[in-house]
Amino acid sequence: MDKLEIKNKEDLKKVLKFLDDQGFGYISEYELHNKKINSIISKSNKLGVKYDADKLKTSLQKLGNYSDIEKESNLFFSKFGVNDKINEYINMFYIQSADYCKTPWTRPDSKEIIEWVDFKKKYKLADEFDAGHSIYYYNLDANFIKVHFSDYKMYEFKNFYKLVFDEECVDFDQRKTGFWIKLGKIEIKLFQNGYANIKGDLKKLKEYYYQYIKSSHHNNTNIIKYNSSDGQLEIIKGTKD
Repeated sequence: MDKLEIKNKEDLKKVLKFLDDQGFGYISEYELHNKKINSIISKSNKLGVKYDADKLKTSLQKLGNYSDIEKESNLFFSKFGVNDKINEYINMFYIQSADYCKTPWTRPDSKEIIEWVDFKKKYKLADEFDAGHSIYYYNLDANFIKVHFSDYKMYEFKNFYKLVFDEECVDFDQRKTGFWIKLGKIEIKLFQNGYANIKGDLKKLKEYYYQYIKSSHHNNTNIIKYNSSDGQLEIIKGTKD
């Protein structure tokens, strides 16, 4: 039998009619057409980045030929690079702050006031924040960072490692907690509370987390110590929670 190429939805209709006429029964044209588009999108999205699936499919549905759909899908995903996927992982394995405080509410108790005064003095902050405003302190100059690490994220973490360090992450038992495990360029210590400490060659990783912290201040204020030989702090102010 000669090779049959289904170039568009009309070709698909003809094939399904032929099968129906041969007694193979009804097969959903709509379902197969969507499976074809999903397959094209899946092949185009080589990095597996997140995207607005409904918006993209609506756009692709307007095109006639599957070759045009493939071109448009490839063009759409060409806008994404490795950094986009790394930033997804940064958000997944989000960094834990080293210190935290919330400004007193309008009717604070003594404990709230004392905590805020101590925190304010520690980081040389002014009384310029609204009541109940969250302030986080991150020390990226420490010799390790603490990140969120759920049990079911092993596959994603290994991909994350490979994208950042350009090498395969060695297999490790995520059930073993409380001691350092060498993965290659970094070491990891897992904890039962769903967090992990990471140390080693952290220069690239810290830069990604630095950019993440700088961009995640909209409803809070972030204080960052990073590449600071004299202890200088960077304060990224946000709006009220």
